[in-house]
Order: sequence, then structure tokens, then C-alpha cells
Amino acid sequence: MRLVPRLLARLPSLMPPLVPALVRALGGGRRGLGPDGRPRPGSVGGGGASSSAASTEAQLKANAAPHRAPTPPPPLRPPPPVFAPTAADLVPGGPLGHALRPIRPGALAGPLLRPAWCAGLAAAARAWESQLLRGEAQVQPPTSMHSYGLPLEALGLEALAGELMDLGLWALGRSALGGPVDGPMVEVNGFLVRYGELGDESLGQHVDDSDLTLSLCLEGPAEGAALQLEGARCGLHLDGRVRPEERAQLDPGVGEATLHWGKLRHRVLPVRSGSRLSLILWARGADSKARFLAEAEAGRCPPWCAEAGERGAQSAPIG
Repeated sequence: MRLVPRLLARLPSLMPPLVPALVRALGGGRRGLGPDGRPRPGSVGGGGASSSAASTEAQLKANAAPHRAPTPPPPLRPPPPVFAPTAADLVPGGPLGHALRPIRPGALAGPLLRPAWCAGLAAAARAWESQLLRGEAQVQPPTSMHSYGLPLEALGLEALAGELMDLGLWALGRSALGGPVDGPMVEVNGFLVRYGELGDESLGQHVDDSDLTLSLCLEGPAEGAALQLEGARCGLHLDGRVRPEERAQLDPGVGEATLHWGKLRHRVLPVRSGSRLSLILWARGADSKARFLAEAEAGRCPPWCAEAGERGAQSAPIG
């Protein structure tokens, strides 16, 4: 037992002669070490002054190199051709004829366009959706309330919204609905939205950023996903209760549409199976949004509001 303390006491004196022997046994000379176990000047393996500086410089350069951001997906490729609708694509009697019938104050519904035209736009939509599923493109949702959707502008179809309105939809809205649909149309935009597989499951109650809204079914069927109307309200009364006589549920088939005031509260009920693809158009007259907000700020309730003359809170989202 006394041997161990004696060996530990002698280790410092034994280390210098042992190091060269260990280095030679391990082949340290080939690793850039001299016979005494110390690094050879300038050797790479031994980390000499010059190699150490070069290594440090290379490491600094590597650390300073900017991280490359992933390449964003390219835009959507052109789909099968989408032809502008003409009067021949309208169902007999529409729109000024007009095949759309009143269903509630501020809303018309019924057949609008022939299924063949709707099928063409639906085929193009499926082609775009396939690109998105494969990660070959990326598109922002059309509104703050949608998680999915295809803005017409992103698809190169911004002119389509105006071409549809030129078939007489704005004029029909003015003559048959009145209210906030007044004067000439100055702006229109649109988007495609799907409910069900590959799309949104539902949409909560809201009003649109429009004077006149068109919702046209392009593809179905879907179980659920009904459009539910819940009464027109101004900015003062967006949260007013829904009266039973104001509520209406619509389950459109291909080519059928709902034309309604943008400030008619509505929602899309949860889809249970299948899917529905719709084309949505928002049309506005001059200064419509500014007028809507100014009336609420001034405490004025327009006559088209179902609670005209009453006061209430406002917080429902404006789509």
C-alpha cells in the first residue's frame, strides 16, 4: 500500500522522459509533433502559428457567411384557358330577365350561368390547387377570414370580375335590391374559395367589404356548407340579434348564385362531406367603405338597416 503514494509523488519527475517515448509509440511525429512531444513549427497537424491563423480565418469566414433563405415557390402556372362569360352563358331570363328571385330583403338567388361555363373555371381551379398541394406555388388567402382561396388577381383573371358584372349584375342589384347599391360601380374584385376537402370548413358571421356581393357555385356537391343569411345591418348594429324572419339557408347547385348586399350579415355553415367551389365577387360604388364607416361614427343608421332608428354596438368583422 505504501507503493502507490511513492509513485504518485514521483510522477512529476517521470513525465518529461515519458512524453517523447509515448509520442514515438503513437506515431506523433507523423501528426506534426516533434520527438519531444511538442508541435513542430508551421506544421498543420500540430497547429503551428501559420496553420492556426489560416484555420481561424477560415472558421470566421464560415461563421460570417449569410444563411441562404429558401427559394420561394414560383407563381402559379397558367391553367387551362378560362373564357370570358358572354350573354350566351347566362341561363334563360338572366340576369335582367331575371332568373334571380328575391329571398330576403337585400338578397336574390337562383340560376345564373350555364354549368358548362362553370365547369371550365372549376377545371382551372383544380389545376391551380394541384400546384399548391405539390408545393410548386404559393398564394396568400383572399381575405383575413379565409385560410384557403385563390384571388383572381393572383391567377391573372382580374378582368373576369368586371366581365361578369358587365352582364348586368350591378344594374340588377341597383334595380332589384337598391339600398347601398347606388350610383355607378367603380370597383370590383373577386376570388375562388372552396369549402370542404382542400378548403375551409366554415366561415363565421361577417359582412363584406362591398356594396354588392355575388356568390356563384362552380362545383359541388357538398353536404353542409350552406350559405346562411342573417339580416342587413349598418355599422351601428352589426351585433344586433338575428330575427327568425331574417334567416335563410341556401344550398346552391352548379351555376346557381346569390346576389346580396355586402352588408347583409351571412356565414357558411360547417361542411360535413364533399366540397363546394364558389366564385365570390365584391363590387363597390364610389366611397362606399368611407361612407359606411362615417355613418357609424356619426351615429346615423341608414334606412336599409333592419334596425333603422336604433342604437347598438359594433364589433362584427368586415370581410
